[in-house]
Formats: sequence, structure tokens, C-alpha cells
Amino acid sequence: MLAEPVFHDKHLIGNGETCGHCGGTGRTKGTRGPSTSRRCRPCKGSGRAPLPAEVIVANTRPAGRQAALVIEARNAREAAEVNALRDEVEAKAAADRKPIETICGFPLPVEFGRREDDTAWIGFGVPLRHHLMMDWPGNLRDASAFAQMLNGLPAIRDALKAVRADALDPDTDAALSTATGDLVETALRALGERL
Repeated sequence: MLAEPVFHDKHLIGNGETCGHCGGTGRTKGTRGPSTSRRCRPCKGSGRAPLPAEVIVANTRPAGRQAALVIEARNAREAAEVNALRDEVEAKAAADRKPIETICGFPLPVEFGRREDDTAWIGFGVPLRHHLMMDWPGNLRDASAFAQMLNGLPAIRDALKAVRADALDPDTDAALSTATGDLVETALRALGERL
């Protein structure tokens, strides 16, 4: 049968070290044999020799310093987690305040990717706000080209608007034929612009 372990911290007040007179039993042998044992006088039967306060303070100071370091590290870790959570909430709030750009009714940006089962997907807009995701019927290269084309449409729209503004400005020396101007206006209308 195994004895239960005794957990003892000799540096706690009142514990002390094992008494050297009785060996920690609290009883000493009598003069007539073990049957006449009596209570140990130095430890008063407790089996522990009390330590002076100076020794207790000297021995517990490093343990207290170590505990303070552990608490400080835990507090720093919790503060870092709180800061990361606050930054994430602020970034989401900033994204919520930013208007969603759309082109031809589709929210931008357009992203694409491949799933674990090798099927391609394409997504429109910002996740958790205004988002649309669908399966892509072709391969990943075609999805990449489609996403690049849709993401480039706002730049094309802005370029066409600039060409139209320059062509209509009487102070600009740019000259466009009527057919080219009609093509620009048709392209802008195709992109959903009202002229």
C-alpha cells in the first residue's frame, strides 16, 4: 500500500523545518524504552522546528518575485489580446463606414480561389458586409482573368469619363471623331453610367 504524499512548504509561517530532536514525529524516546515516549520539547510535539521571521522572509522573497513575474507576463498577454481584439473591432468599424464600390451591380473587389476538392470559387464584395460567392465553372486561370477584368472596370470607367470630359471641353485641343465619341458614350452606358 502506497503512502499518501505529504505536501509541506517549510517556508510558510508556522511550518518550519523537520525537528532534529524527534525526526519529525513529535515524540522522543523515554529513558525506559520506546514504550515510554513523550512529547518532544523543542518542537512542542508538532515535529516542525519553527523558523525565525528573517529566514522566512529571505526564503520567500525569490518565490514572491517569481510569482510577480508570472502575474506580469499573464497581464501583458491579456493586454495584448485585448489590444488585438480592439484593433479588429476598429478595423471592422472602419470597413463598415467605407462605402461599397459596385460595378454593373456587382460589389467589388472580386476575389477567386480553389477549394480543397479542386473546385474554383469566385467572390464579390467584402465578407461579412455585402458579399456574394459562387462556384466557378471553369479552371482557376479563367477565374483569375475574370476577376482581374471586373476589378479593372472602375479604372476603365474613370478613363472613359476623362476622355469624354476632355472631348467636350472647348479649351482642350483634343479632337475625337463623332464615331469615337459615340463608342465612348456606349461604353460608359454599358458600365451603368447615366449620361
